[in-house]
Amino acid sequence: MTSKTIAMSLGMSVSLLVGYILGVIFNDDLFVSTVLGIITGMFIGIAAGVRTGTITVLEGVFAGIMGGMMGAMLGNMITPEDRDFLLKILFFICFSTLLVMWMVLENEINNNKSLFFTNPLVTIIMYGIIFLLINQFDPYLPVPASNEQEITTPPINEKDVYIQADEFKFSPQEQTINAGDQVELTLLNTGTIEHDLEIINLSTETVNTNHEHDHSNSSQNVHVHAAPGEEQRVTFIPSESGTYMFVCTLPGHQESGMVGTLEVL
Repeated sequence: MTSKTIAMSLGMSVSLLVGYILGVIFNDDLFVSTVLGIITGMFIGIAAGVRTGTITVLEGVFAGIMGGMMGAMLGNMITPEDRDFLLKILFFICFSTLLVMWMVLENEINNNKSLFFTNPLVTIIMYGIIFLLINQFDPYLPVPASNEQEITTPPINEKDVYIQADEFKFSPQEQTINAGDQVELTLLNTGTIEHDLEIINLSTETVNTNHEHDHSNSSQNVHVHAAPGEEQRVTFIPSESGTYMFVCTLPGHQESGMVGTLEVL
């Protein structure tokens, strides 16, 4: 009876731990982890009962098969955040079982004369030491990154563009930027009257300005307006390549020569 109990206990506890580890390793394939857990459990059960007879071997084998299957399922079902915690619990159960079996064998061999292992205080101390040692270890199974951590946003290149406006021209009149870059366009008005700059029909992802200015024909275009001696900025991300015209939309300014071209590569 003692041999059967030992074979079943060892077969179940050890194969449960090993099956769980296999379930975590083969987390995306329950069939493979279950088969490996069953095979491992069979060998553990045989090893636990081989010295005491066929019936004991059968007890150990079926307990090992059951433990391997259950461990594999646990390894596949458990959430990544809880894997290491459950692994420590199973380690504790496994080593505690080994400790108890050792005590049982020691008492059987000594005909229950071993005062050391029959002392409840010794058992409590040993369990406490095992528990503390297991919890001191670093995580065995790393927690995978969350989706937010796995999804990396490619860096956005930044481009600063400076254009000076006066009576009646832009300087420089040609600029080159790249599609997908975050562009900060600065309009510096060095003239004596107000000017603005509008890029015609440029497709953008975002447009942000550092001023409030409502202009009748600028709602669909990148637009920035500056009073005399003022510097204003607009930030945008061009989304399509091409060559675009930028103009001053104030009456008569475009006709007087305030035009330029922006090439988006």
